[in-house]
Amino acid sequence: DQITRLGDVLYFAEDGGDDCGVHARDAATGNFYTVLEGPAYDTETSGIAFSPDAKHFYVSFQSAGLVVDVTRDDGRPFDDAALDVVYSRHGT
Repeated sequence: DQITRLGDVLYFAEDGGDDCGVHARDAATGNFYTVLEGPAYDTETSGIAFSPDAKHFYVSFQSAGLVVDVTRDDGRPFDDAALDVVYSRHGT
């Protein structure tokens, strides 16, 4: 479901169940990894988008009505050479 490409990385959302979240595949290396997990929500993950400067990654958990803004701990854009993703939930 929902596919977005940024640089060499293909991001995609998984609907509901135990795999609810955002996953990615790096075209350069072929590696697959999980970017964001949300199994507690048991809902559809949707709305994958990046800000124009690629420093913010947005995703929503549909039934929970939750929109998440993900940023890199090092402040770099998501299409930079190294990826260091940190998830933090603000508010309720």
